[in-house]
Amino acid sequence: MFCPKCGCENNELISYCVRCGAKIPHFEQAETSVREHTPINGRLHLIENAVNSVKDGSWSLEEFLDFMQELHNTLLTKEQEIRDIVIPEEATGEFQEELNVGFSGIYLYNQGIGLMLGYEGDDNTEMLDEGLEYVRQGNERINEAMRINLASRSKLEEEIARNAGDTLLEA
Repeated sequence: MFCPKCGCENNELISYCVRCGAKIPHFEQAETSVREHTPINGRLHLIENAVNSVKDGSWSLEEFLDFMQELHNTLLTKEQEIRDIVIPEEATGEFQEELNVGFSGIYLYNQGIGLMLGYEGDDNTEMLDEGLEYVRQGNERINEAMRINLASRSKLEEEIARNAGDTLLEA
């Protein structure tokens, strides 16, 4: 994992950067390579299953709303952790596209969950379907932000490798 503040590479198991002490955000995706990206769809699948379960009656309305509220609280906490990351002003431009796309995804995700939390268990499930569509769109934007992040990291790794090669040649 690369530190979003200083760019230092850190062990993926740690929570704070070894160089500057910034909090390292962890996503529920296992990274196989900087050049590969596996979309984060696990939470989306959980939500889809929850919607299907309340629609087919295998979950009660109370079980569904409890699940959605717990999920909503978890996502709000994760969002705040991301917002709390301090990015030096001189580096903000480098992260701006990723941040904009990621936060638009978070916004859509929250919109969808908010709609689903308003479901009252009637036969009109359009609110669930509309909320699920917002979540799907948000999930895709979050995945796009991660693709941007991985491309940026790849570029940074190439630059670091090039600089290391230049340093070796000078020595």
